[in-house]
Amino acid sequence: MKCTTFSVLVLMSVANVLSAQDGLRVEPVQLTVRKKPSIEGVKVFGDPGLELEVAVLLPGKPILSVDADKSRIVSFTDDAGTDLKAGAPTGFFSWVKLSTAFRDEPIETGILEIRTKTLPATKAQRITLDAVVALVSASGTTEKKGKVALKKGTKIEFGPVPMTVSNVEASSFGGSKLSVQFSSDKNMDAIKEIEFLDAGGKRIDARSMGTGSFGMGGKKTYTKTFGLPKKLDAVTVRIVSHAKMQTIEVPLKVSMGVGL
Repeated sequence: MKCTTFSVLVLMSVANVLSAQDGLRVEPVQLTVRKKPSIEGVKVFGDPGLELEVAVLLPGKPILSVDADKSRIVSFTDDAGTDLKAGAPTGFFSWVKLSTAFRDEPIETGILEIRTKTLPATKAQRITLDAVVALVSASGTTEKKGKVALKKGTKIEFGPVPMTVSNVEASSFGGSKLSVQFSSDKNMDAIKEIEFLDAGGKRIDARSMGTGSFGMGGKKTYTKTFGLPKKLDAVTVRIVSHAKMQTIEVPLKVSMGVGL
């Protein structure tokens, strides 16, 4: 491909917006194509490849995450015959992810980021994607609470997924005095909120310091980290969970100009 690095906004046609009987809508909103510069000394941010962003609406169904294991690409090509599917990441770095930027709470809309390391052919005019993305949704809430010793290795069994206190350490980030990390080998999507209560049952003003996941040897570990405003040996942990989890398969059938 003999073009320089660029980003283009997709010009939409009516055929690119899908409506199902339940109000499902998907809409491509941005396409980024990036190549490795052939000019010595020139550097660009990010790896070479193609990234397609697709907006999705599931009326009345808050979108929590993508189930990568249940999502699949049927075909991903350009009109020059290039197999874009061949360069789609697999395993821990999935070909599709849900952008959660600026999402404090699950909402019924989101941006799906679809990636491949294979570039379209130089003279390609269109790309076509046929895929199914499994989105995790939820409804209703339930809650449980229990006393938890804030020391490494403490087990938490009363929530929707078993967790372990994997790290406790002094902290000065954001005014916090203590950093507490929970970890699990199960996905934590079912957890809506975690609160900390003191000995008198009063809510402690803890703040989320991030969530994450990492994998090794085919296994994944999921984490949630919180900052507490004071050092404590034990707290009551209140876990608010989604009462009902649901996986919804969203068909993506997109044919669009690449603007090359």
